[in-house]
Amino acid sequence: MRFYLPVLLVIGLVITSSSVHAQVPVRGVLLGGDGEPMMQAHLVVDAGPVDTTMVVAADSLGRFAFTLPTSGGYGMYAMGVHHETQEFPLMARDKTPLDLEIRLRAIGVQPSLDRARVIGDFNDFSTEKGAAVVTRQTDGMLAGTVQASSDTIAYQVVGVKKAPGNRHARIAGTSASRYYLDAAGPFWDVSSDYISVIEREEGRETTLAFDPSRLPDGDASFALRARNGSVQRVVSVYLEVEKLERDVGIRARSNRDSIRTLIGRVQESFKQRIQQEGDPIVRQWMLLRYFDELQPTEADSTVARQVLREVRPTSPLWSFEAWGNVGASNLIFSIARRAGAASQVRAYMDRVIETHSDSDVQRHFRYAAVHMAHQNGDEIRKWSYYDQMMTHHFDSRQAEQLRRTFSKERAVQSGRPVPDFSFEAFGDSAVTYDDEQLEGTVYLIDFWGTWCGPCIEEMPYLHEAYRKFHDEGFKILSISFRDRASDIRQFRRNRYPMPWLHTIVDREGDQQVRATFELTGFPRPILVDETGTIIATDDQLRKEKHLSRVKEAIEGK
Repeated sequence: MRFYLPVLLVIGLVITSSSVHAQVPVRGVLLGGDGEPMMQAHLVVDAGPVDTTMVVAADSLGRFAFTLPTSGGYGMYAMGVHHETQEFPLMARDKTPLDLEIRLRAIGVQPSLDRARVIGDFNDFSTEKGAAVVTRQTDGMLAGTVQASSDTIAYQVVGVKKAPGNRHARIAGTSASRYYLDAAGPFWDVSSDYISVIEREEGRETTLAFDPSRLPDGDASFALRARNGSVQRVVSVYLEVEKLERDVGIRARSNRDSIRTLIGRVQESFKQRIQQEGDPIVRQWMLLRYFDELQPTEADSTVARQVLREVRPTSPLWSFEAWGNVGASNLIFSIARRAGAASQVRAYMDRVIETHSDSDVQRHFRYAAVHMAHQNGDEIRKWSYYDQMMTHHFDSRQAEQLRRTFSKERAVQSGRPVPDFSFEAFGDSAVTYDDEQLEGTVYLIDFWGTWCGPCIEEMPYLHEAYRKFHDEGFKILSISFRDRASDIRQFRRNRYPMPWLHTIVDREGDQQVRATFELTGFPRPILVDETGTIIATDDQLRKEKHLSRVKEAIEGK
């Protein structure tokens, strides 16, 4: 169930031992795309150099004020009713007050709307079951009826705006007595985080209407102005690189032959600007953004080493990069790979872990250190940082991923029996595939998705192994995550036939299957012998290794 609550004042949960003298006042205005206050608008401080969560409401004039617990790098979201939520970094370099003017981009809807769905507390906000349908009326509005048992209806509209991944965003309705912020998020996509509430007569059928003409006008993009030039320019660089990444993606789909040329031009132009930048903080931020978003190449070793020289191990920029579950760790992986200076990388990572005040940054770097040491065969360093992760970050998602990957007690590893499983066959609910049924054969469990690039790279090797050994009893069971049946049918029709066993993991079973098979990413191949014993997993089965490992298993029968 989605929980919502009225946010009228600053709602803050700040856990910090920082001195009050290090606090940073932040104030300003949060406006809509037309420059006017919105019906409801909020800022969310979601991460920082200390554990920080704050939801800050703008008043009727769009004004806001709050206090950051200490200087450093923070992750922020700005949002308003019928406007797109925008993520951005906020760098508080000292305790000098920050003055901000923020304008959001109005949410745009699909043209020629004929129908949409309404979800709400009457169906537990489910997009799959019990949604009401609203259809186009002669006056241009969408309307339909909802039956609910309470004297209010809290609802959102789905199907009037596309979200990333070709999904339909949820947005607040235009008919409302009031709006609530869904403080549980997610804040990171273009879905509105607001819920419309209307008063009604209890037990009676209610007509809901969505009027596209009541949505705010304007094509203005998100904008942030700050008195502190570095603060504003850090945000500008962030938005610019996001746009460059989107533009390259669009061009890649329309003109694949010239994509490498386009990427090369973007990279060279951005690298020139890095070297010309006079503000050290902005230059360091540009260096990190380059390696995070702009597809650096193996030839970028000089720029990678510049990162290690110029971005201080204690830099607040790392706090923003450690906002999510993979940001900073993926970034240092990328830099280390290009730098080609193993000892310099190790020394830099050790200094970050030892000296950075943000425990999230330390967690990301310890996680990366474990994987890098494993890749380099340095078992002493690997287990040293593994133990530190278990000691200092035991409850984190990254610690759980390390346990699933490296723990000597993990269930899915060579020599252990394959976990019990039972999956419904793709397209035939009367058929199941389970471990008992497959016993007596050599088979590969293939965890994948049509959306997963590395999974698709493995397809030629899977097909070759299946072609060579299928007649000798070899089977493949492909288990798809986050896909619809139509996605798989289209993929098998247009990309790779995958002429073997298939199933889809539904949303309800997702976490259970991930836990059972200790999944940390995709693809994950698991090769099982005729006795039900795991004989190879993961890197042991990537690309050409499929053939040799399957051949060994078949001939060893």
